Amino acid sequence: MKTITIKLLLLGVVLSTTLTGCFNVDAEFKSMRNDVLENIDGDFKRDIEFGIGSAGITLASSFIALSDTDENVDDLLRQMSSIQIGVYQNRSHRGELNLHSSMLKNFSENMQINGWEFIVRTVDRDEMSMVFVKSDDEDNFSDLFVVSLDDDELVMAKLTGDLNEAINIAIRENGLKFHMAKN
Repeated sequence: MKTITIKLLLLGVVLSTTLTGCFNVDAEFKSMRNDVLENIDGDFKRDIEFGIGSAGITLASSFIALSDTDENVDDLLRQMSSIQIGVYQNRSHRGELNLHSSMLKNFSENMQINGWEFIVRTVDRDEMSMVFVKSDDEDNFSDLFVVSLDDDELVMAKLTGDLNEAINIAIRENGLKFHMAKN
């Protein structure tokens, strides 16, 4: 009886230290979310917002490795240390947001001040997409932040981990296949 209690206590301590904040987004994600929301016209309400830490990712990659999939998704997941996602619905109206390039520029400048560099920025009247990366040194990407906004919703995702290795795995498994937009 005593050994079972000790084992349960040890399990509780291990889980409490490894899963702390497992489903919450971090302060940086919240700050970036608030910065985006302050610069756009609309009443966006949180639909989904969660983060998964390294323990959750390890558990998920273990289940995926056991599944019957041809993809190396488990290898990609093992390169991540955290994944944070937010989806926010525009509840104010179903019309054009009338986005301006100044909003894109303001947000990009704030991101650059915090060590982020944009690799994609595009804005149209009613759609906007941005992709930012952060490096831990000159050659290694450690963070990726994606923002996609249209009339109906705002979607944000932040990935942290060894993104260079994740890119290497994706290229090794899928090659350099991409499609050009004909705009």
